[in-house]
Amino acid sequence: MARARVHPYPFDQSPLRIPIPARLVPDRAYESQEAFLRDFYRAERCVIACNLHAD
Repeated sequence: MARARVHPYPFDQSPLRIPIPARLVPDRAYESQEAFLRDFYRAERCVIACNLHAD
């Protein structure tokens, strides 16, 4: 789980857990943007949980 400190903290709740939609893309060099996007749109979708904390 990722963590981040936010200042100024605009939320009433700390920590605030937020989901971040993501995709699992192979970690490699791509010969073009089109090649990257082809892998990106075929990639498995997942959600990364992140906690925001008041300073």
